[in-house]
Amino acid sequence: TLFRSIWSFRSFGRVVMSQPQFTAFDDRDSAIDVNEQYDLTQQANDPDAADPWDDHINFHDRDSYTEELGATFDGDDLVIHEFGAADAKNTVDLRTNTNLAGDTMLYSQRTVQQRQLLKGLSIILLVLSLLSTGLFIGIAASSLTVVELLGKAPILGASFGFWISCLTMLAACIGASKVVAASPGSSEMIGISEALREGSMAFVRREYLFMALFIFIVAILVAILLHTFTAIAYLIGALIAAAVIVSGMHFSILVNLRVCASAQTSLNAALRLSFLSSVIISMSVVGLGLCGLSTLLMVFRDVDHLVGFGFGISSVTLFARLLGGIFAKGAHVAHEQLTKLDASIPELDPRNPALIADHLGTNVVDVGGASADFLESVMAGIIAAVTIASKSDLKYLNYSWNVETDSGVALPFYTVSWGMLCAIVGAFVVRTTDRATVKQLLWKFRLGVLAAATLIVLPCAILVLVLDVSFTVFLCMLLGLLCGIVALLNAEIFSGSQYPPVRSVATASQASPSRFVEQGLAAGIYSCLIPICCLAFTLFVSLLVAGDYGIAMAAVGMLSIVVFNLSMNIFGPISDHAKLISSLSDVMVTVRSRTQMLDSVGSVTLATGRDFSITSATLVAVALTAAYCRNIELGALYITDPSDPLILPSLFLGSLLPFIFSALNFSAVGKTAEPLVAEVRRLYNDPAILRGESTPDYPRCVKHPIKRALQHCVLPAAICMLVPVFIGLVIGPKSLAGLLIGSIITGYVLALSTANSGSAWDSARQHIEAGFYGGNGSEAYKTSLIGDEIGKTFRDCSGLSICVLLKFMAMVALLISPVIKTIHD
Repeated sequence: TLFRSIWSFRSFGRVVMSQPQFTAFDDRDSAIDVNEQYDLTQQANDPDAADPWDDHINFHDRDSYTEELGATFDGDDLVIHEFGAADAKNTVDLRTNTNLAGDTMLYSQRTVQQRQLLKGLSIILLVLSLLSTGLFIGIAASSLTVVELLGKAPILGASFGFWISCLTMLAACIGASKVVAASPGSSEMIGISEALREGSMAFVRREYLFMALFIFIVAILVAILLHTFTAIAYLIGALIAAAVIVSGMHFSILVNLRVCASAQTSLNAALRLSFLSSVIISMSVVGLGLCGLSTLLMVFRDVDHLVGFGFGISSVTLFARLLGGIFAKGAHVAHEQLTKLDASIPELDPRNPALIADHLGTNVVDVGGASADFLESVMAGIIAAVTIASKSDLKYLNYSWNVETDSGVALPFYTVSWGMLCAIVGAFVVRTTDRATVKQLLWKFRLGVLAAATLIVLPCAILVLVLDVSFTVFLCMLLGLLCGIVALLNAEIFSGSQYPPVRSVATASQASPSRFVEQGLAAGIYSCLIPICCLAFTLFVSLLVAGDYGIAMAAVGMLSIVVFNLSMNIFGPISDHAKLISSLSDVMVTVRSRTQMLDSVGSVTLATGRDFSITSATLVAVALTAAYCRNIELGALYITDPSDPLILPSLFLGSLLPFIFSALNFSAVGKTAEPLVAEVRRLYNDPAILRGESTPDYPRCVKHPIKRALQHCVLPAAICMLVPVFIGLVIGPKSLAGLLIGSIITGYVLALSTANSGSAWDSARQHIEAGFYGGNGSEAYKTSLIGDEIGKTFRDCSGLSICVLLKFMAMVALLISPVIKTIHD
């Protein structure tokens, strides 16, 4: 299966590289359509034939641009009469830009360097794959009996995980090299992509400078209080999470303009390029994390040190989600304020840094933050399972704990490894035709999810039988998998414009803004019903038949096809950025319609990815809490002791934390937008920028909002870190368990309802934009903008951040459990 996937990536790369592309329309007379959609010879013979240039939408559409700016055209030159400054009456040539040639040359040189880097990484991963193959076969062949083979199950499972992760990363590198070799499109597309890249790198540099100091201090404390190996694992986990964020954001920017360029060929080419690129990112994320975790288990031979690895990933994920959410929403508020309230600043203009910052925020949250979030969930689920298996003589395992003899430690490594392969196969189901509708495209994604989920069932059943684990554990894994699928389908129902919940929200826009907001809130609350019932049933059955280990394996089962689910999440921002590039570039109407359709599908897949992330994070947080209870010898997950007067107060205190966390994030949004608004208004007083002679300083525009967001994320991060430490060390271990359970219960409901309310408002706005209820400019559309603004704050600053809060606090509790046990013993 894996080698077929590698061969498919190779064949896909050939198709992408052989796709004919449109040339840049730098000069009207030299514009050539290499796809021969227009017969230029016939036009030369027939003067009345349609001009190919007339079907080509210019960078700034004349009617909309003159209406926005109060400008007139003199031939091909735009004369600006009023543009935010009294001396800004300048002439801008729409077809030339002095920076485009330099950008294109630098971009070509960078592309060559990237292909060389990917080639080098492929060679390294090929060598590691061969070595890991020999390691796995050698360990298995050295066992003379079945009992001896089962006795080496943990190390054998870790070596298998290392082997599969190296192979999947090798396949990802091969696919990435083919994607990078695809045509990047015109020089205008490259210029827009470069603006996004500059802003992304400025954000990463500022964020990582702050994060490096935090990680260094925490690593020293972990080494002093716990163990040096735990501190080393913590640093390795933090480095892997940081690498995942940077590589994912950078690669998605490389893909955006290539998706826009491939949309000139066909919708299927754009869909496959965008989705397979998201699969490449997902394979790299899960493969790198599994490679690091497997290596640490094989080297340290102690599962206690693996908690440090998970805590390192959690530390980076916390700042990625928290800081990214505040920055993204602040940039969006600034963009809306400048373009909706200040009529002199156009909405779709690359000279507007707020536009770049807004879409940069999408890249930060939905690519970098989502990659780290899913990575944290997968690794935390495995760590919880191996911790529970190592701390108890479980009745459903035939072997008592020993790092050499426990099948319960090996099972999660095998499950995630096989799940990666099945998810990759499911990704190749997603393909379409040019005549496909949004509903048909969504069906393709559903088939991909069902294919991946179906393929993983049989390997899981075989693994449980071969490892001599009770079949009830397989039932827990199957329930977790089904619970994740239900969360995906439920999110699609409450975020798709073809379903009644979103239609009812859009209909409410005709009444009043308050009615629109109320209907969206109601839709978000209703959306919690089915997922919570499924999760409650999964927890009940898992505890009943397999104890707390069953909960951990249910989380692992849900995350077994995480590669496909993360790919659906990343597909959303990639298609959104492709739509942005097509809107700002010289492309034909068909190209814009194709990218618009991809964006409509991407909005739904992004919403489903959010709900899956929240549901899986909740189940993982419960599993980590169960592992904490095992570590401090409280037994299984039973903490409601009526004789302990601190249990109920701890539950109430824990239920309050998600609301305080969300409130702090909400209040930080407006303060983050202020410096960006001031900076954009300052730039629009620069005549050189208005004439197109120079470009805005995008890193400078991003610098100030990031600084403000960093200031406001310190207090929420301190709450996540210090509250569990204080409760556990000062009050007691049972109180900390109650705190975690209380935060998980209310946090899941709050995160799910706010995320789905935001998705419903966003989909309702897009439904109105499509022409319903008056379309753009109508009263219904203006009402939908209000709800959409609230919804983005709900999604980015509450829904997505809370799930990180739950996992981080549970991981902190598990990390300090030896210290808590020592103090209170």
